[in-house]
Amino acid sequence: MPLSPSQVILYAADSVDYEVALAAAASAGIVATNVIGDFPTVWNLVASGSYLVIAVGGPATNALFYNPCDWDNLSVVPFNPTASYPVDTLPGANYYENAAGSDRTASLYLATVFAYYAVNGSLPTNWTNSPTPASAVDTCGGSISINCPCQATSCLNGLDSDSDLSSEASCMWTNTPYWFLGRYLGGPCYPGTPLSESEASTLSNTGFWLMSIYSGANYTSKDNCGTQSYSQGQSDGQQAVSMAQGVGQPLHSAIYLDLEANQLNQSNYLGYVQGWVSAVSTGGYVPGVYSSPSQLNTIQSQSWAGNSILYWNADWIYSSVQTPAPCPSSELSFAQGWQYAGLASLRNIGIDIDSAQNVYGMWKI
Repeated sequence: MPLSPSQVILYAADSVDYEVALAAAASAGIVATNVIGDFPTVWNLVASGSYLVIAVGGPATNALFYNPCDWDNLSVVPFNPTASYPVDTLPGANYYENAAGSDRTASLYLATVFAYYAVNGSLPTNWTNSPTPASAVDTCGGSISINCPCQATSCLNGLDSDSDLSSEASCMWTNTPYWFLGRYLGGPCYPGTPLSESEASTLSNTGFWLMSIYSGANYTSKDNCGTQSYSQGQSDGQQAVSMAQGVGQPLHSAIYLDLEANQLNQSNYLGYVQGWVSAVSTGGYVPGVYSSPSQLNTIQSQSWAGNSILYWNADWIYSSVQTPAPCPSSELSFAQGWQYAGLASLRNIGIDIDSAQNVYGMWKI
């Protein structure tokens, strides 16, 4: 029988991994108070055997396995990762589950799968080929106690743009309420400046999480570009994967298909989206779709879609950034993201304003 959410603890030893842990917990219905950044507290929880503790990120698993920083004078730590994973039972005293990936995105994927499996006894739909957890190393990192990033306990504000944001990154991080940035990889309907590896590195190093967008085939009264068919969707999905790889986007993060509202041929656009989703998933990324509420509802009802892909709702009910960020699920219950204001400007750069439930699907390099 799966565990109760109250029996599952996610432990992070640095601030970015704390955000990752919060996202994983939220996706599994685990309350934010079960995400802990205090090493002595977690040490006692692992030792008790009364909880499944998931170590999120390298610093956390290093701390539990080696305690290389000698935190709290606990020089000998008799803790080991579970021999198998994921688990949905208590592992026993002195055992924890290792959700440290080779990068932040892999850690997010592992933590999400492990947390979901712990309370459901099954993997999330279509979540296969999880990365292998990284082994603990005897290297000091992180901090003995990390406070919850206060903005990450609720939904997050972000923006998307078709302009290179490198030159504004530092100013935006310091002077705006935005935590993530949506940027376009390219695609048959994209006329702007695509994301480059250099820009992705600059934005990541500044602190932003990134959301990738692929401007796919559209057939509306305003936009008519590309071809909407299942086979073309597969071809465009493969191109999206190649573009993501080209900018250094880690596997297991999301690529969103930009599908504008009021598509004129429902059968064609659904076939196209299905082909695109299949190719992106096969390529090792999490497929998502950005579109209007009505089209997202139609896509979500398809047997090949459901909860296996992410949804980014486009519905401009505000005219400017809102603080706190309005949660996407308050507008569309299954949405991960929400573009809630459009045609705005920031330092003479055209932007749209978005919110996200958490950082799931986002990435850094």
